Amino acid sequence: MDYLSKTLPVYTSELNGWVTVYRHDEVEWDEGKPYADGQTVEHTQDEPATWWTVGVYTQYRQYGGPEEGGWYYDAGSLTWHGRLKFFDSYDKAKAYMDKLWVLVEYVNSDYTADEERLTVRCTTEAMPDTHYPKTRPYYS
Repeated sequence: MDYLSKTLPVYTSELNGWVTVYRHDEVEWDEGKPYADGQTVEHTQDEPATWWTVGVYTQYRQYGGPEEGGWYYDAGSLTWHGRLKFFDSYDKAKAYMDKLWVLVEYVNSDYTADEERLTVRCTTEAMPDTHYPKTRPYYS
């Protein structure tokens, strides 16, 4: 999950009498619905999260394509590698995230709106990405 959360969703699907359970990182979203293995799944419970990561990333606008007069999406990559931390406590991760936001906003105050900026990104029970988005979005 690309944010801090105390719990993680668990999804299930039933096919031919067999019930399959999927963790949050095994599910993809399309048109607002969760899918796994090509079939719609439903959120059936939450489980407690056990670890979190917090890091600082660059953020910039990337040209997506010429459709509808041109469109853009947010992209970026991990920076300030020494500030990337792993936590086994949600409260410690949240406190560190808040501390980093103060520092990042101070640094960003020197940039104009069109320049690359810094942002804080967090994950819950997922390794931090080296860049985002994982796949280039498409125009729909």
